[in-house]
Amino acid sequence: MMVLITGGTGYVAGWCVAELLKRGFRVRATIRSKSKEDIVRQAVATETDPGNRLSFVLADLKGMPGTPRIGFEVVDVRDLVDIHIRAMTAPEAAGQRFLATGEFMWMSEAANALRDGVGDAAGKVPTRNLPDFVVRVSGVFDRSLREIMPALGRRHRHSTAKAKELLGWQARPAAETVVACAKSLIEHNAV
Repeated sequence: MMVLITGGTGYVAGWCVAELLKRGFRVRATIRSKSKEDIVRQAVATETDPGNRLSFVLADLKGMPGTPRIGFEVVDVRDLVDIHIRAMTAPEAAGQRFLATGEFMWMSEAANALRDGVGDAAGKVPTRNLPDFVVRVSGVFDRSLREIMPALGRRHRHSTAKAKELLGWQARPAAETVVACAKSLIEHNAV
């Protein structure tokens, strides 16, 4: 089975890639630059030999005049750390599983949050939604777009009520997370 991991250069994604490979899955990871392929491959190799089971697809959306109508549940890495520690230290959490997802956000909403939160540094981030048919037609010519087509218009919702009830856990707002991530990437010259 092939698993697609978006944001393949990200910290959490890297651990997901390594673990999926360890469990025998074939993994395709999206990257924004071909130059990142070796970096991801080397990082994964510290945990497991990817062999020929790791492939990459370029998902550089910077040149697009807008954003595809796709979205995701955004969770801050600080909130992931928080829920893990809460689950580890709360006796009532023993033997339980918890979802750690955040607020759903369309790409266009994330783009607007970036524009509002980091100003000029996000000046080239497109905020307009591309019609689905434009993305589908473009996907005929651009393989990286084919990978996201099943996600067009899909809104995922998962409940974290159990984590809130038993652990008092709450993810921070998605816009805050996106902006904090962008500021960190800028500060560390990663973008």
